[in-house]
Amino acid sequence: HSVEPDTTELVTITGLNDGSTHVNVLAGQTDLSFDRDISCDPAPKVSYSQACAEFDDTVTVLLQNPGDDLAVTFTVNGTDYTLAPGETLAVLVDHLADGPNTINVSINGVAQPPFEVTSDCDPVFVVTPVCNTLDVDASVALYWFTISNTEAVDLIVAWNGGSATVPAGQTINVASTTAPLVLTHAGVEIARAGAAEANCERDVVVTKQMQGQPQSAEVYTVQVSRLVDGSYVAVTTFDLNAGESKTIHLPSTLDPAGIDYKIAEIASGTASTSNVSPDSLKLSGHLGETIGVVVTNGYASVRIDKSSSTTSVLPGGQVTYTLQAVNTGGLTLDPVVVTDRLPSLMSFVSATVAGGAGQCSLAQSARPQLISCTINGALAPGASAPLITVLANADAAVTAGTTLVNQAMVHGAFTTVDGLVEKINTASAAGGDLSCIPVISGSVCDLSAKVGVPVTQVAVEPSTGVSSAPSAQLPRTGAANLKTMLALGFSAVLLGGVLLLSRRRATR
Repeated sequence: HSVEPDTTELVTITGLNDGSTHVNVLAGQTDLSFDRDISCDPAPKVSYSQACAEFDDTVTVLLQNPGDDLAVTFTVNGTDYTLAPGETLAVLVDHLADGPNTINVSINGVAQPPFEVTSDCDPVFVVTPVCNTLDVDASVALYWFTISNTEAVDLIVAWNGGSATVPAGQTINVASTTAPLVLTHAGVEIARAGAAEANCERDVVVTKQMQGQPQSAEVYTVQVSRLVDGSYVAVTTFDLNAGESKTIHLPSTLDPAGIDYKIAEIASGTASTSNVSPDSLKLSGHLGETIGVVVTNGYASVRIDKSSSTTSVLPGGQVTYTLQAVNTGGLTLDPVVVTDRLPSLMSFVSATVAGGAGQCSLAQSARPQLISCTINGALAPGASAPLITVLANADAAVTAGTTLVNQAMVHGAFTTVDGLVEKINTASAAGGDLSCIPVISGSVCDLSAKVGVPVTQVAVEPSTGVSSAPSAQLPRTGAANLKTMLALGFSAVLLGGVLLLSRRRATR
């Protein structure tokens, strides 16, 4: 460049790269060279963006080298990334825990202001304590919680003692042997809750009902047992009066399989039957609708009434007996069997049930003969069976003054008794007085009062208007002693004699 004296010329040098540059300048024999640092490229750029991916917080750090001369080294959280002129690189920082996080960045070794981010990407679950299942010793066996997935996708979660896939937007029950419950997703805690204060339980109301009544007030005992390792273990025992209801609280569980219980009446007083309905329970859930159990005691009893329409009988004469069974208890009886053992000095003629409502037969033909009648159908509580009429002849050789004593017996089955008629007839086949012993299981029995019909020497003619001597009726239990029976019989004979004497005087 030629430069006139006392003038200045501007010289432009282009195409220089950033960095230290040496510029050679010679003015004649004088060296005017110099060094300069060139920095004309745009400054490197660093930016970030934050996003959640599958409930994992991620930060994308964007590195940019817009210059065209020099490479730039970026350092992100201790990792170097060198970018050539004009290059851009996205660096992913992931697995950030929920809460505040710091991302450190430097450019060519010069620290830049760090990025402060707040992470909140873990799935949102709600954990609620519900109740605790008690063991038979009243210790806590399981702590129950509900866990609710508020997200729009199904998620796998784990807790101390288990794991499960919870459908989107749904709630499930989970149990743990320890508390609090710590809920995690992908190894990260997302929720926790302490144990509930309440115990899982269901209310069971046990009510005592009666069919019929005992002779005096009775107390009944009910026992509840729980299935533990294949065996039932008693958990509570309580007394229950007639007509009373008691509420008991039994341990329950949120497991759909439930807890199995059995309920039994272990002391039923003098009841003929004891029935528990239902006698087994499978309890699950907590509180809710009360469960009802009814313990029913049935009292069975029966009565047999026997009378003679014939007030006296001549030797060889005929006597008519009527028998009727009455259900005096609270249970239906089926079948009802009436038996009658004739005196050894009498012989069977016939036996019929009124209206054909039963069948009679001679169960033992040898003296003393045994008659057996079975009533058709069941006999309801309080109902009377159809009348049974029995005709029997006194022996011709019977001695006047003899009292023909006869007694009947009734059996009614309140449960299924196989071969009841055969059992009754077999027990009575030995002859002698009828007896309700031995007791036939599932049935009740009663003996009528003994009916005595006196034998007279001469028939009394009713045309005179004078009644003949009435038959004597002995106690129902048959417990009167022999002297009493003989006295009654002798009195009847004397009375007959008096009537006879009166008859003769009237004739004369």
